[in-house]
Amino acid sequence: MDFGKKYSTVLKNLKKRYNKLLLTTPDLAEVLGITRAGVSLRYKKKWFHLLPAFLVLKSFKDRDRLAFPLNEVAKFLTGEKLNEDEYPSILGTHGDILRSLQEKYDKHSLNKMELAKELDISISSLSLGISRGDDIPAYRRRHSKNGTLFFPLNEVARYLADVQHTKIYR
Repeated sequence: MDFGKKYSTVLKNLKKRYNKLLLTTPDLAEVLGITRAGVSLRYKKKWFHLLPAFLVLKSFKDRDRLAFPLNEVAKFLTGEKLNEDEYPSILGTHGDILRSLQEKYDKHSLNKMELAKELDISISSLSLGISRGDDIPAYRRRHSKNGTLFFPLNEVARYLADVQHTKIYR
């Protein structure tokens, strides 16, 4: 799949095609033209030089879930190198992530389905994480103790900004 040769063009085309901040393993496999097993093998064998920089998101089923920031995939495809001082902001700052989420959803909070899609986990995994008290974005309930959950965009952006500071692998 050809996304262009210049970094800015590749990044724009990736954003247009996938419309999210983080690519999943199947998405990356499609971009690189390899199988999902190929991506997983590169991770398991620690062949990190054959993968873009990635995050290991906490998984609710004791499996590592890899997430690849769009700008890192674009740098990997164009051959640009990441400077050491760029590590803290691979996804962008809290403000950048918040603006991106506001543009995408045009509202102030996400429901469970939307959050699960952003984190690339299933709704049942998210529900399990909530019941176990796992590390998820802060949420609020509407109306009562058993009311509908909603996740303020500010808290989701803060969560994504915090995750990226601690779990970046090259």
